[in-house]
Amino acid sequence: KPVIPFTPATYAFCFKYPYCKETVSLAQRFNPGHDKVVQDMDMLYNTELRDAFCTEWKNQNGDEGEDMYKDHQRRLMFRKKIIGPPGPTGTSYYAWLVHEGKDGIYKLTDRSLYG
Repeated sequence: KPVIPFTPATYAFCFKYPYCKETVSLAQRFNPGHDKVVQDMDMLYNTELRDAFCTEWKNQNGDEGEDMYKDHQRRLMFRKKIIGPPGPTGTSYYAWLVHEGKDGIYKLTDRSLYG
């Protein structure tokens, strides 16, 4: 199994940073309660599963991600811009895998413990 490092989605490691907080929020659309941040550069994507994830992601967010923040109009009234990813992430991909019960293809290691 490929070993994939993750960062816990906690205040100390993630939620105090707006981009990270938004990344987890978007991943929780696939898996409510998702609590692991996987950096895009650390994820080794399985082609077949990645393609299935991308199809689902596009169904939820539009082909170009135009619908990603459509439910955030109230937030946009108070802020000019939402600080978050412009497209799919390794974190969302992993959240989708967990939701689909296919996360067993990876072994995860906690980056906060092992660097």
